Amino acid sequence: GRSAPLLPDVGPVVVLQRVCAVRRLLAQRIERIGALCFLADDIRSALRLIEADARAQTVMIDVATAGKELGRWVAVLEAARPGVRTIATGASGRASDLLALGVDRLLDKPWRIDELVDALRG
Repeated sequence: GRSAPLLPDVGPVVVLQRVCAVRRLLAQRIERIGALCFLADDIRSALRLIEADARAQTVMIDVATAGKELGRWVAVLEAARPGVRTIATGASGRASDLLALGVDRLLDKPWRIDELVDALRG
C-alpha cells in the first residue's frame, strides 16, 4: 500500500456507532488511511471528544445508532463545533431525508475505502 498518509489534514475523526465490533472495524479502516480516530457509542461521549480536541472537525454518525435523534444530534454537534462535518453511515435509500436533517455527507453501505477517503476529505 501507500506509505504517505492519504488524509494529512483531516484531523481526528469521531466515529459515533453503538455496535462495538463495527466501531472497531471503522476505526481500523480510518487509521489505515492515515487519520486519527476517536470512538463514541453515544452523543454525550462524541461531544466530550469534540470538545476535548480542537482538531476534531468530522463526525461519522451511524444512522441506526442515532435513530430519530439524528437531526438533533447534528444540531448539537454543530453548536459544540461550528462548521463540524457530519457523515451519515449505514443509511439505505433515504438520502434526501438525511440531508434535510443537516448531514453533510452520506456513506452508504457497503462503501469502499476510496469513498471513505472522499467523504473525509470533503
